[in-house]
Amino acid sequence: MDWKNLITFALLIINSWRDLRSREICFIPTVIYGLAGILYKFFTAGHSLYNLIPDLIPGLFLLLIGKISREKVGYGDGLVILTTGIWIGFTDCLLTLTTGLFMAFIFSAVLLALKKFKGDTELPFIPFLLFSYLGRMFLS
Repeated sequence: MDWKNLITFALLIINSWRDLRSREICFIPTVIYGLAGILYKFFTAGHSLYNLIPDLIPGLFLLLIGKISREKVGYGDGLVILTTGIWIGFTDCLLTLTTGLFMAFIFSAVLLALKKFKGDTELPFIPFLLFSYLGRMFLS
């Protein structure tokens, strides 16, 4: 595991804990993580803004869904995916998001079938992203 994966993993752990406890993310560390990723890409990897745009698409999509759904999908979830995309790139971010959504779907479907959840129960999403990211790290 390289240092970029370690930082991303740590941010997902911190935000998962916060999401489980209070249905919020740690805003300031997440923003610092995103800004650091932009600076790293510009100054070390030699990227331009044009190269960064595809990496932002999954997060922007999730933020748009949050806006359309009147925040049924939280803006914090979108911000975490947005900043994660900066560090891990479009493909890995999209795979992490898709797998996290699938895991949340399975979890919700099982709990709905067992009548442990109602249809309007809120579910923290960042922990699913954490497990999805872990799977991506260890299976690739």
